[in-house]
Amino acid sequence: MKIEKNTPMLKIEESEVKNLQEIVSAINSMKSSIGELEVKKHETMHRVIQAESTLHDFQISLKEKYGNVSVNLSDGSIKNVEDETNTED
Repeated sequence: MKIEKNTPMLKIEESEVKNLQEIVSAINSMKSSIGELEVKKHETMHRVIQAESTLHDFQISLKEKYGNVSVNLSDGSIKNVEDETNTED
């Protein structure tokens, strides 16, 4: 349909306007949800890094106290671990 310059303004049907608004609104809502999830992802990744750093520090303190050992997480028992840094011939 070609629109002439001096013709009165044409509009789509009201039901089409409503449908179009609903679709755009749904897309915008989903994009907003994605943004919120990305923020949560970033925060969670930061907390993981902090937890890994805490674990590393604690492992160092355990190594200083007990030596090079492996700890069973279920019962806390430990066993000596051989130093494998010089395994090459």
